[in-house]
Amino acid sequence: MDKSNFQFSIFNFQLKKAYTLIELLITISIIIIFSGISIAYYNNFTEEKKLENETQKLVDVLDLAKKKAAGAEDSSLCPNSGGPFGSQYGFTGYRVNIFSNSYSLSRCCTTATSNSCAQPQLINTYNNIPSNITFTSSQSNIQFKQLTSGINSSTLITITVRNTNLNKCRQITISPSGVIETTTNSTGC
Repeated sequence: MDKSNFQFSIFNFQLKKAYTLIELLITISIIIIFSGISIAYYNNFTEEKKLENETQKLVDVLDLAKKKAAGAEDSSLCPNSGGPFGSQYGFTGYRVNIFSNSYSLSRCCTTATSNSCAQPQLINTYNNIPSNITFTSSQSNIQFKQLTSGINSSTLITITVRNTNLNKCRQITISPSGVIETTTNSTGC
């Protein structure tokens, strides 16, 4: 190899050390496009997880009401009444009230003259719900009866949990016998 070819090859190597402006712009553009796509998928993923988590929390509260009602607490937890019924209240089960952006769990006490939840005792209100999650129910008060774990309805109750940002829903169904099931609505709701 002669000396002139050697210098020429070194000179060519030195020219190839730097990137051109177009190569840099194309590389940066590709990185920005992939980042944008990744952020969009990440946002959808987090919104779907919010929907899934809030649905599971409501199912857990419904299941808690069902189990506590099946546990047959005694009437001593219900107060004596000097009120309109004039008799001691009896324990009849647990009730979950569904609102558009919250829900609550109450103990139900009733009298011999009224079979409804005459004096509910609030146990907990669940209102720390993300603003884009809403609840819709075919029946706003779901009472799980003492000992049977059944509910106060002879028809299937459907609760829809909706994420307004994604326009996706999950449905919770409760059968008259108290069986709680969850389904996912993959399309708009």
